[in-house]
Amino acid sequence: CTDIKIDKEKVDRAFVVAFNIIVDEIDNIKDGEDLLKNYRIKELKKLLERGKILDIDKDIIRRVLEKIEVDEYGELEVRFLAGFGVKI
Repeated sequence: CTDIKIDKEKVDRAFVVAFNIIVDEIDNIKDGEDLLKNYRIKELKKLLERGKILDIDKDIIRRVLEKIEVDEYGELEVRFLAGFGVKI
């Protein structure tokens, strides 16, 4: 086990970057067979249609973020409730 320390600003920035990446990929986000995931995709798309964000928006985070994972190299992956992640 390693003790990797990530500062809050890096985590916040990772979410903003990941969200903005999927704003550009909104047309590639497809529904699947899971009804809950489809609902979450629909909700995510509504927020993505507003466009890119510059700063952390706690309302958006509460509605779309599942978790942010840190691997053994300190790389971050932002996981969305819609069932996918973006590595930063």
